[in-house]
Amino acid sequence: MTYTEKYNGAAAVGALVVFAPHHQDNVGVLDTNTNVFSTVSTTGDAASGNFKYNGAAAVGNMVYFAPSRQNNVGIFNTTDNTFSTVATTGVAAEMEYGKPKYDVKYGEAVAVVGRCRLTPC
Repeated sequence: MTYTEKYNGAAAVGALVVFAPHHQDNVGVLDTNTNVFSTVSTTGDAASGNFKYNGAAAVGNMVYFAPSRQNNVGIFNTTDNTFSTVATTGVAAEMEYGKPKYDVKYGEAVAVVGRCRLTPC
């Protein structure tokens, strides 16, 4: 199945707008100084698949992606243009796709006083 929603959410860090991969195997990055759009490949468990992340929040030079159906939080470092993940634990790690209660793990990410918060669906 082909999905049309490439990215779902974005966060700004300086002149960069960083887009959360949803049905993409990369992070989208728009440099508003040059109007150039580029991509950085997702890695590990997020290297392929759909319904990756919903929403993005910037804290310093880092952008955090809220997991949709991933068992990790995606992290994009705007200083060195690298993507990494941190595994979710507890109930968030146990959620299974296909179970109605847990169809989507988190719906958005928000930065509050220098910390990233994920909002459940």
